[in-house]
Amino acid sequence: MGLVENLGQLLFTKYLLPFELVSVLFLSAMVGAVMLGKKETQQRHF
Repeated sequence: MGLVENLGQLLFTKYLLPFELVSVLFLSAMVGAVMLGKKETQQRHF
């Protein structure tokens, strides 16, 4: 088995819960960044 296959196997078996928690954290950070950016652009009316 190659390195990528081993890494994928570990991420989706042994480390599934931490992997899912980190992905939810990143998703919420991205949504928050989009909302903050969108809020700022709405306040500028030229």
